[in-house]
Amino acid sequence: MLWELLGHLLVWYFSTLSQIGTVYGSLTTAIAVLLSLELAAALLLLGAQGDSEYERFGPVDAAAPARPLTTEPP
Repeated sequence: MLWELLGHLLVWYFSTLSQIGTVYGSLTTAIAVLLSLELAAALLLLGAQGDSEYERFGPVDAAAPARPLTTEPP
């Protein structure tokens, strides 16, 4: 649902507020696609970071030592 909302928001922005067509002329479509892909990549990386933090979160035991950050599976 968030993906669809973001898509509609981008279409509305590019059609009403943005002056991208005036600035870039015939390259407007390519620039708009690249900007959309950059935004999508940033959201994907933010979600991956959140998922990573969620997986590291577990029951808190004050006596247990903290797990070190590694790239190896537990």
